[in-house]
Amino acid sequence: MISKFDEIEVQKIRVNAILGLYPEERITPQDIIVSAKLYLDLTNAGQSDDLQDTVDYDSLHRAIAAMAEETAYLLIEKLADHAAQICLENPLVQACSITVEKPQALELADNIAITIHRSRK
Repeated sequence: MISKFDEIEVQKIRVNAILGLYPEERITPQDIIVSAKLYLDLTNAGQSDDLQDTVDYDSLHRAIAAMAEETAYLLIEKLADHAAQICLENPLVQACSITVEKPQALELADNIAITIHRSRK
């Protein structure tokens, strides 16, 4: 089945940020990876060839990276929610999924990741 929305994916935005509960995480920045999937109608952009009819994903990825680097959240869930808010600032975006990864968080695992889903109310 085809979704009623088209998708834009910005995959694996890599930043170095303070994120976590533990004392060492509050001092030393660590690698954080954020991915965003946007759900919207790209019909107009496909017909007009005009950036105004879509999402400027260069600006979007820079805004998400800046937010991650400038904040110092305790939970990856909070960082993901803030990234979703940034995505939904564009009125064309109807919903988004955000994945945040902390590859250095767990000693016995390769990675920890969460994915959240947000939509317009």
